[in-house]
Amino acid sequence: MQVAVLGTLEVRVAEQTHEVSGARLRVLLVALALQAGRVVSAASLADALWGEEQPSDVSNALQSLVSRLRRALGDAALIQQQPGGYRLIADEVDAIRFAELTARGRQALGRGDASAAAEILREGLQLWRGEDLAEADSFPHDAHRLRELRAEALSLRIDADLALGRHAEVISELDLLVEQYPLREQFAAQLMTALARSGRPADALVVFERVRTNLADELGIDPSPALTATHLRILRAEETPTFTSDPTSAASPHAAPATRRTNLRSQVSTFFGRDAELKRIAELLAESRLVSVVGPGGAGKTRLATEAAAGLLDETPDGIWLAELASVSDGADVPQTIIDSLGIRESILVERGGKPITRRDAMSRLLEELRTKELIIVLDNCEHVITAAAEVADQLLAHCPRLRILATSREPLGIVGESLVAIPPLGQPAPDATPEQALQFHAVQLLVDRATAVQSDFRVDDSTVADVVEIVRRLDGQPLAIELAAARLRTLTVAEVAARLSDRFRLLTGGSRTALPRHRTLRAVVEWSWDLLTAPERLLCERLAIFPAGATLDSAEAVCTGEGIEPGDVLDLLSSLVDKSLLQRSGSRYRMLETIREYGVEQLAHRGETIAMFARHARYFAALVHEAQPHLHESGQLRWIALLEAERDNILTALRSFAAQGEAEQAVRLAVDSGWYWMLVGKNREVATWVGYALSVPGEVSFATRTLADALHAIGLLSVDSDLDFDGVEQGLAGLAEVGHRLGEIDLSDEPMAAMLRPVMAMFAGDYDELEALVDEALLNPDPWVRAAVRVFRTNLAENQGDLERMRRDVGIALEEFRGMGERWGLANCLQVMGLVHTLDGELRLAADAYEEALALAAELGSSEDRAMLWIRVADVRLRLGDEPAARDAVLRAQETSDKSGFGMEQILVDSILADLARMNGELVDARLLQADALRRLELVPQAHPIQSHGEAIIVSIGAKAELALGNLEEARGMLERAYRAGVGTKDMPIVATVGVGIADLAQRLGHSGEAAEILGAAARLRGSPDSTQLDIRRISEALVAGLGQSQFDERYEKGRATDRDAAIARLDPALLD
Repeated sequence: MQVAVLGTLEVRVAEQTHEVSGARLRVLLVALALQAGRVVSAASLADALWGEEQPSDVSNALQSLVSRLRRALGDAALIQQQPGGYRLIADEVDAIRFAELTARGRQALGRGDASAAAEILREGLQLWRGEDLAEADSFPHDAHRLRELRAEALSLRIDADLALGRHAEVISELDLLVEQYPLREQFAAQLMTALARSGRPADALVVFERVRTNLADELGIDPSPALTATHLRILRAEETPTFTSDPTSAASPHAAPATRRTNLRSQVSTFFGRDAELKRIAELLAESRLVSVVGPGGAGKTRLATEAAAGLLDETPDGIWLAELASVSDGADVPQTIIDSLGIRESILVERGGKPITRRDAMSRLLEELRTKELIIVLDNCEHVITAAAEVADQLLAHCPRLRILATSREPLGIVGESLVAIPPLGQPAPDATPEQALQFHAVQLLVDRATAVQSDFRVDDSTVADVVEIVRRLDGQPLAIELAAARLRTLTVAEVAARLSDRFRLLTGGSRTALPRHRTLRAVVEWSWDLLTAPERLLCERLAIFPAGATLDSAEAVCTGEGIEPGDVLDLLSSLVDKSLLQRSGSRYRMLETIREYGVEQLAHRGETIAMFARHARYFAALVHEAQPHLHESGQLRWIALLEAERDNILTALRSFAAQGEAEQAVRLAVDSGWYWMLVGKNREVATWVGYALSVPGEVSFATRTLADALHAIGLLSVDSDLDFDGVEQGLAGLAEVGHRLGEIDLSDEPMAAMLRPVMAMFAGDYDELEALVDEALLNPDPWVRAAVRVFRTNLAENQGDLERMRRDVGIALEEFRGMGERWGLANCLQVMGLVHTLDGELRLAADAYEEALALAAELGSSEDRAMLWIRVADVRLRLGDEPAARDAVLRAQETSDKSGFGMEQILVDSILADLARMNGELVDARLLQADALRRLELVPQAHPIQSHGEAIIVSIGAKAELALGNLEEARGMLERAYRAGVGTKDMPIVATVGVGIADLAQRLGHSGEAAEILGAAARLRGSPDSTQLDIRRISEALVAGLGQSQFDERYEKGRATDRDAAIARLDPALLD
């Protein structure tokens, strides 16, 4: 585990970032991390957590927080309880690492190794991701200590840089440090030294005078002897300008000034991200002599190249030189531009007779000048003179063996030996990121940095994070666009900027006055690239702009050809657009940044092609989805599932296009075809949303198509997503029976999944009289997939009735059939049922194997809902096997998966199981809190929904178990009575049996051991199995055998199990316990 506390808190366990929510949990983690590996006393932790306002039961409150933190970290072993306190097991804590690196840097500098010291201290200072210790208010002494250590590390690193002759490079940094630390005289002394050695002694003396005045005014004291001595050395001219090209040698105060070795400008703004690209450029320049940084306009190519080049200055004897080609309009002027950039004296460019030399002579002179030099030329902005730039680069590399070129362009130079570094967008957070999570991404860091420059109080917090994330995501993480957006924060709020991005070209103007004209507005950036395209490239780019998910070669040829583009030309045009950074290739797909897409759609509208192109696009993807249907139930289904997933946004755009044109039949048909796929991979949210959207399109829709859509929509609404309209859920439930009857009136021979809907809808509608007949009818379907799927469905009915033998028979047949087909969805469902059968039979290893295989299949399908339920099943088996850490890990995986899917029942079950885990671990306070959270979540579900009573029975019975463990028997009795009523209402026998186990526990604690044994037997009758490996059943049974003796226990148990179903249900009634 790695813990970062220098700035915002960040935790990584097994390469995964773990969010720690809640201020007190963060304080607890920081307190443990600062002493990682050592025991931190409970008193110290309590002091950090609560200060003077200690809770009444400190020990219990601290234990509860530790338990919550263990859950958040996902591994209880990371926090060990020790005599008197707790210890955190961490591989690395940045604060501890920083202190170690500072000590090593101090030692290296002390022994005269300035180069090593600078490297070590830089590594340490880079660990800081903010200005203060995380949760600094709770750790004032530690925060002060670390701030002081950081200031010392900065001072030591600057001493090392000065010893290495990097005087000019540290001046701007020291200016800020002197302002930030006005009373730290060592920074003032270093600034004075750097200025003097850079040939600016007068400025150095001004610094001294300013510090002297400030000390006198603020403290009434004179400068220290050390600062005074620096002042005196400058007055005596003992600190003179020094330059060195040897990074390992300290600068001599008496060295002669060297010639200028670079024309790279000092940057005035912070550079964010690109660590991988910087490293890659350095690696490539070490082994290749031509490296080109390519990317779209505004991606930050120039800044990246100059930052990379600056890092190589010390190891490049003849320097690094930037040749800016942006203003060159004639390619023949490229050699002269390089000469000017190198600062070669004008006199050598004139013949003896006084005539200016020709452009050809300029190239010859350039080759002559650079033939023996070891330098790097940064050839910037090559795209508009790409041919000339390539020719010049080729000649320079051929005739100057020690010269290297770092080029920037929107397309490669295209010559032998060129290595490419494609510049990607800056990293962007997920749409639902928290402020802490968002601030870890470079796109957000850039926006914040530039925003605070124009609005000093700008912050990313709960009120702004959603808008900040939307801005950087919609701007594709492109640096220039983000900087233009930040500039708008002078006059607009962040919410207003986010809201106006739909008109981004009007919004994002007003860039730096010193920037190139094409970098001052977002429109100018894109227009510059557009103007460099050929007519066919421009036309294809505009037509591709209607593909939000990108295009394949097939879809581009089908949709974009004609009237200016021949099918045979599409591949070459796509390749050219990739080279020119207008498209990004990912596998077989060609994608376009959103800003480029918006400009392309705008240009398409100017051509008058918008409606026609969107219509062609919609027809193509409707046909593709329809073509996929039969393949979704075959062994080759994964290829089609992957294709439909990749085309999701294109499919939804097609659906919106049909809707916009009032083509209701086509819209609903596309939604139905897509709905079968979404149901197969467990995306009921998509079914409910988009089938409902299509049904709202006015216009004529055939009876069969509308009926199928109504059925799909009703099933989708049952997914219980918190974003859905629950009134709509209740309306959908009310109409299930009517839609089910309509399904019986249409031909379902071409709709294999639709044949499954009739019995499913009958079950949800509570029409049990018709349900069995519909199942029998479906089992006669000629489609083998339908027959196997119906058998799996019937196993669920058998489970509800506690009919284990029917489950075993049906799942065995279906499993064999689905294996024969190679169909993963059915196979995963069979294995889930088989896992339950093995569990009830006590064959726990076989159950675990079945669930693991089902999980692998569900992962292949991309089915998040199925995976969440499977992880819940795995957790149950791991608990029974006594592997509590593995069980907790499985629950956390289920929680993560269900949070992504938004399926309510899974989230409720996860909370319930976490509560039960806490109870079993003796964390009864946590168990209560988690059970209350689950119950609050359940209250959001409509009362009419089928999961309402299921959830109530499960959650309340788990809460009752916690109360029983606390000895609150009457409280538990009331809860069990409520759970019993809810369970009976479900008509789901395993649910009733689960409540019955809690009732047996109550009976045993009340002293009614014989009745408790009968209740356990009655619960086994309802479940269809003793389920003897279930932990509560095992615990209660052992207690009863100890009290009654084995013979009497068996007699009373069998008496309860021998009853019929109705009698068994009645026997569980907790009201019968006096």
